[in-house]
Amino acid sequence: MQQSDPMESSTKGFSLVELLLALGLALMICGGVAKMQVYLQRSADLAMRVMRERRFQDRALELIRSDVLRSQAIALDGAASGPCGLGGRRSVLALKTEVGTIVYSQGSAPSSIWRGEVLMRCGPAFSLSGEPSVGQFQNRVVLDGLQTEGFTAQSLDGIRLKLRLRQNFMGPSGPQLIENEILTTMR
Repeated sequence: MQQSDPMESSTKGFSLVELLLALGLALMICGGVAKMQVYLQRSADLAMRVMRERRFQDRALELIRSDVLRSQAIALDGAASGPCGLGGRRSVLALKTEVGTIVYSQGSAPSSIWRGEVLMRCGPAFSLSGEPSVGQFQNRVVLDGLQTEGFTAQSLDGIRLKLRLRQNFMGPSGPQLIENEILTTMR
């Protein structure tokens, strides 16, 4: 009869405790990796949303800038009205142009599809070539999700204007604010 060496039996495999510890450690590592993946995806989603909203702001500011460049006179924060009704919104910027007065107003949205306050443009429609059409006025939403003072136009010296947009949207960690501003001159 052979006697077994006590050291020899312990090297044949892992004990149940060792296996459970290894399994627990592996689960913790997998959980940490999964949590990091979720965090990275949320961060990427937020960055994409911010880029998209900033692109919308850039387009809106470029539209306003092109209207300012075509204008002959500017009125800020007034009771100006154009051929379109303001629908309770306040006039923020009125631009007298060759084809008529363009009014930018801010306030409640015309329908429930928009987020929060909107910036609207009452002015001539654009032709296929991108030029304003004479006599065809439209009242259109330019940007939504604005703060209460989301669009401001400030005259710096009678020739230059500072245009500023402040917009909110809901991000994964709560409300997010995006600001954008440009300087433009009258012609």
